[in-house]
Amino acid sequence: MERNTPQHQRSIPPNFATQTPMEHFMPPFSPPTDLTSFKLNVSTSVGNLTIPQQADTLVLNGRESKIIITDFGVGDEKLIYSTAEPFTVSIQDNLPIVFLWLPTGESGEFLLSGVKSNSVLKKDGCSNVQARKSKGGLVVSYMQSAGSCVLKFDNDYRFVLLDRSAVYITWVPTTSTDPYTPENPTGMYAQ
Repeated sequence: MERNTPQHQRSIPPNFATQTPMEHFMPPFSPPTDLTSFKLNVSTSVGNLTIPQQADTLVLNGRESKIIITDFGVGDEKLIYSTAEPFTVSIQDNLPIVFLWLPTGESGEFLLSGVKSNSVLKKDGCSNVQARKSKGGLVVSYMQSAGSCVLKFDNDYRFVLLDRSAVYITWVPTTSTDPYTPENPTGMYAQ
């Protein structure tokens, strides 16, 4: 991988073989003082994509690494890809709420299948939220600020976009008395 070359594209094989079509990509981290800009070529259920599609590049800051997910099941839909890292998914009133996080000041982008529009319910923690219809769904890009931002899609799914410090104070505990509770019956607390 060449350093500091925004036009450079990189193909990275998935790191984990799973029983599902979902894949995780973990680009290697850089020496401690380097900024590494790159685009990533991925194979998804809607075809081969170069991500990000709307933002210029992905950036690794020094020894930072990123987890890029593809074809992640979200309710009846799929998160085709996300450049923001998954924190958790909670099911509330039979609808998923997806929590994604990024360091403050980084741009994020994701493609959600089966939706055509979104609205911003809370925008304290992000700016420059843009959505564009794309093959397979809606591409949403944004700049992460301190705090959290909440997006609602036309299928009533919600995405909470958090910075790292907001993740540290966000809790998604189970609300069941059953010690073997599956992941779905959860409550959540986010400031």
